[in-house]
Amino acid sequence: MPLTLKLQPELEAWLRQEARREGISPEAMACRHLEARWATRMQTSSLAPDEHELLNRIQDGFSESFLQRFGELRRRLAHAALSEAERQEFLRLNKEVEAKNAQRMRDLEQIAQLRGATVAEVMEQLRIGSLQIP
Repeated sequence: MPLTLKLQPELEAWLRQEARREGISPEAMACRHLEARWATRMQTSSLAPDEHELLNRIQDGFSESFLQRFGELRRRLAHAALSEAERQEFLRLNKEVEAKNAQRMRDLEQIAQLRGATVAEVMEQLRIGSLQIP
């Protein structure tokens, strides 16, 4: 049975761009991402409690409203169309993105230590990619 999804314009644009880059259809790209997320969730059922908590934090993303506003400000910045207030807001939101990325790396390092592996190996094992901000 087919499934139809309604995506935010920024997410749809990102999905189409990633699909073009990979040379596949947007539908195949969406399936790839959903399957990877599902596989990661299936693996979490066998994780130690410490790893499970760390993985949940790693996978915690931003709200839809945050992503929309951040994307809007990034586009306006690219066209040098930000007011001073918007520039300050962009800097604040960007700090949140950087802080989340830093926390993700600390959490990945902890999982790697628990497993006696490298961060890259853990990311591959758990199918974790970089934090994507459309």
